[in-house]
Amino acid sequence: MLSVILNKAIIKPTTNPFETITISPLYYGKDSTFIIQTKAAALQIKFYLSNDLYQDKEIYSGLFAKSGTHYITYNNDYTRATNRLYISYRSIRTWTSSETVTLTPASDKHRYLYDNQSFNSTGKVNVLSYSTMKWTGHYMNYSFTNFDGLYMPDYYHKIKLNDFVIKIASDDRKLFTCNPLLVINNVDGVFNDITTAESVEFPLTLIRTDEGFSFELKDILYVHKETLKLSKTAKSGYVQTKHIFLPRNEMRNQDKYRAYFAFQNFGIDRDLVKHNFELRALKNIIGDCQNSEYCIQRL
Repeated sequence: MLSVILNKAIIKPTTNPFETITISPLYYGKDSTFIIQTKAAALQIKFYLSNDLYQDKEIYSGLFAKSGTHYITYNNDYTRATNRLYISYRSIRTWTSSETVTLTPASDKHRYLYDNQSFNSTGKVNVLSYSTMKWTGHYMNYSFTNFDGLYMPDYYHKIKLNDFVIKIASDDRKLFTCNPLLVINNVDGVFNDITTAESVEFPLTLIRTDEGFSFELKDILYVHKETLKLSKTAKSGYVQTKHIFLPRNEMRNQDKYRAYFAFQNFGIDRDLVKHNFELRALKNIIGDCQNSEYCIQRL
């Protein structure tokens, strides 16, 4: 819930001290992000928090000597169940206070993602625009591409991580974060050069796209050019790769492969989002007899 208290005595300097100030939800035990966009050559700013335990507690003070986009981290040490936040700033001489915005901490959840569904954040993004000097709040929308129950790797059983896309409105991308992970079960030890555990974990990193974010491998991997087996260390016959491969001669075991994405600290709610799916590679048109629709055999 967002409530606004107007400050009627606002003195606007000639040069706008900032364009917008954007605030992610508050979280217990986690970091919140404040983003300041300014064209002013100098901006001094302070953030204050009031609740049932603290009154006008200064939680941040800083001076920005250049225009641009500035990111501030608040560790929520003083956050309570209900909080009133206001900002005091000056670009030249006079200190001016903003309206007050009331913030309730977000609570993280465990979500399961099914077949490209979309969902909104439960916490709000709060934005203070200098042109109106009013706080506005909106929910972030997340939509997904290729997050189906079945993924079909293309040529040679390659899993292209950039096939998977999280779509987010452009203005909200600067607040989006998550710690992505892809997990695949280790069928018959095919990933033993990475781990001997029952499942192999592939840490991922976010990559910006025109629509939002995709993924790539966080760690360097190597793939054998003939068998397509993966290794976490360089070996003879292996080349570095940005993709995940299933071994070439494992078509008979395809129905045993299970995989899931795990997105920790997803979005502004810091949720744990999981997506389960199966892997099913198509056979090559022509090639070896185990993995192709057509093959040539010696008689």
